[in-house]
Formats: sequence, structure tokens, C-alpha cells
Amino acid sequence: MSRPRNLNRRLPTEGRWSCLADIVCTALILTVGGCGMTQGPASRSEKEHSSLFPVMQGGKGGFIDSTGKLVIRPQFDDGRPFAEGLALIRVGGEPGGGEGHLKGGKWGYIDGTGRFAVKPSFDGAWDFSEGLALVNIGGKPGESGVLTRGGKWGYIDRTGKIVIKPQFYGARDFSEGLAVVNVGGKTDGFSEFPAGGKYGYIDRTGKLLIPPQFDAAEDFSEGLARVNVGGENDGLYTKGGVWGYIDTTGKFVIQPQFDEGKASDFSGGLAAVHVGDWETGEKGYIGKNGGFFIKPQFRNASRFSGGLAAVLVGDLKTGGKFGYIDTTGKFVIQPLFHGADDFSGGLARVWFGEKFGYIDRAGKIVYGPTK
Repeated sequence: MSRPRNLNRRLPTEGRWSCLADIVCTALILTVGGCGMTQGPASRSEKEHSSLFPVMQGGKGGFIDSTGKLVIRPQFDDGRPFAEGLALIRVGGEPGGGEGHLKGGKWGYIDGTGRFAVKPSFDGAWDFSEGLALVNIGGKPGESGVLTRGGKWGYIDRTGKIVIKPQFYGARDFSEGLAVVNVGGKTDGFSEFPAGGKYGYIDRTGKLLIPPQFDAAEDFSEGLARVNVGGENDGLYTKGGVWGYIDTTGKFVIQPQFDEGKASDFSGGLAAVHVGDWETGEKGYIGKNGGFFIKPQFRNASRFSGGLAAVLVGDLKTGGKFGYIDTTGKFVIQPLFHGADDFSGGLARVWFGEKFGYIDRAGKIVYGPTK
């Protein structure tokens, strides 16, 4: 039994710069699917601003570029990395969330100059993806401070205009023109996730293109999406069932056969899967025909991003380290790190004990390490 990486996104309103989604991707529990996000085409300026990276100085968050130069001075209390030229920022939050996170406040978006492009007005929100962002109206902060309880989720455009009205108790970002939504689930206003119901996919107008029929579902990536059949979603965990892959018509391409957490999204034509039990099993990569392309040999493995994937050699408890392989399984950056994120904008965040820094694709440190 494991916590779903489904609704509400990975996860909405995660913040305090280190970001829960990034922490989950690294250090002790790098998930098989990683936390990368499929994005639509971006303009030149969007791509430039997407190459800004969050840093902390004096308890405030700012942004550096890929050379390590400070571009936006540290001034924000809570936020997310840039995505499609905009970064999610919380204003007015108060102390009291778990692990140093803030609670409450409102969410908006800044541009690459640090100015607000969308004023803080939402009770929950997530990064822009394919020109739309998932936002919550009417929700309350969860106990951890990084999740939103209740309310309903809809989508805004880059001007802040609502284009799909808030109507879902659970939803995800758009990926390849489709977004996962929960239909029929229930929330009591206290749970941070909808329980029960079925999952389907809407288009950019809000129309259901793949009817709600799955017990859990993930984003489309390279034409395929992971879905669960036979599981039970109690609002926090997806219990049981098996996972397979569907195409954009809802037809199974790889039949359901993988246990929870043992298969990832496709990236670079490959998907990480876990073989064996959690204690002694290993991860490798399958192709879209379901056969192994890189044999199981890693204790953990993330998605490919820019042709590289973070993998764990050995057990972290006994000195194991993360490095990066290419799509042939060859190490490009040797296992040297205690934690490792996906590459984005030419850089990846890596951990040296409790401190993190950024490396380039050659493995050279360009910033940090720092807490």
C-alpha cells in the first residue's frame, strides 16, 4: 500500500522552496516515477525564464540562472520553481505547517522579473502546464501546510482568467492535451484528497474525452498514461489493484500487471519498473512494447529528462549513492550524491548529505552546496 501520486497534483500548494514534490523525488524516497512534469511548447522567453532555479538566502527565496547568478533577489516566503515562464508564489501564509511549511495565505504567479503576472487570489494552485494552471477556490489549508482541504479545482490561463470553472474535488495538470479528473469522489472538507469515485480525462475545454472508469490515473507522457484497475482509493492511498498503460483513446497498450509504485511514466521512450519485493528487488526500464530495454539493476530509478535519469546504486542506508545514466544504461555522471532530482533547464539539484547544490549535465557543480 502506498500513497497515490495522483490527485491533487504532485501535490498542489507544495512549497517553502525545497518543495515536497522535490523532496519526494530525492534523498530517501526517490519514487520510480520521479517528479518531472510534461510541458507543452514554450516561447523563447518562457524557456529562458524556465531556466531559473530557486535558492534560499537569509530565510527568503529567490532565483538564480544556470550560471549561478542571482536574477531575482530573495524576497519570497514560499513558492515553486518556474514552469512555462511563471513561478507559483504564496503570499500571506502563517507559520504552523509541518516541517517548516507555511499555512494559509493566497497563491499567485510571478514572471521572470519577479513581478506578479497573476495576483495572489487562489486557495491552492499548481504550476502552469501547456498554458493552463490548476487552481483551487474555497479550500482550506491542510495540517501539513502543503496541501489544500476541500474546495474545488479548475483551470486558469496565463492572464489569471478561469477557463475551466472549479468543479472537481480532484484534478491534475494538463499533459499532452488531457488532464486527469476525479468524478464521483467524496470529500468531507477535512480530507486533502477525494475518496472513491472514478478517474477519467478531460480536454482543454473541460469535456470528458476518456470516461471515468479507472481507480487511479496518471498524466499522459509520450502518448501513454498509467492507470489502476481494481484498486481502492480512500482519499489518501491507492490500495491494491494493478497498473497498466492506456493510449489517448483509453485503450490498453500494456495490460495492467504492475503493483502500486512499481511502474513509472514513459520518458525518452522508456519507463522505470520495479521487479521483486521492495527490500531486495531492483529497477530497470521497459520500452513501449512492455519488454525490458535496460535490465533491472538499480535500487531506485527516476524518469529520463533530457536523455538522463537519476538512479540509485546500492542502499542509502549502507552508503548507496545516486548518479545519472543515459538511455543505453551507461553512467554519464558517476554515483556521488545522497539525493538527485531530474534535469531541468540544463541543471539538476543534488544532495551532499543535508545540503544541496546544482550540477550541469557534465556533473560540474555550478551552485552550492547549501541548505
